[in-house]
This record gives sequence, structure tokens and C-alpha cells, in this order.
Amino acid sequence: MPVRQKGASARQRQPDRPQSLRAAGAPARHGSRQRGAILRAEHSAQDRVAFLRERRAGLQQRVAALSRAMDILDDKIAYCT
Repeated sequence: MPVRQKGASARQRQPDRPQSLRAAGAPARHGSRQRGAILRAEHSAQDRVAFLRERRAGLQQRVAALSRAMDILDDKIAYCT
């Protein structure tokens, strides 16, 4: 485990990690306030629908990734038993 340097940020201590989740291809995550602001009536219906479709696509990607991870774990469990 690397020694923590005084004043060093987590990114400086772990240079092998991507700089951000977005850089690693992770879907955009919006805070609940931002989601609420986007879904309010002052935005057009087209903007709200586009936002919801993007959010759904991101969730689908997460479901697929979790499914693959669970399949791998099931294989490891089967191998160990």
C-alpha cells in the first residue's frame, strides 16, 4: 500500500486509476437536484425525454456490467465447490 503523502490527493496517490469515471467510459451521473431541475416544467418535453433516455441507457450499461460480474462470480463459486 502506498504511503500517504501529506496534502496528496487520492488521484496523486493512485496514478494507475483513471482521472475520472467519465474518462473510463462510465455513464454521466447527475445529482438529485440536477435531475429535478432537468425534469421541471421549464425544460422542453424533448429535453426531458432525451435526459430520461440517456439515464436509461446508462442504467442498462450498469445492469449488463453487473450481470457479467455475477456470471464470473457464479463460475468461481462453481469451480470452488
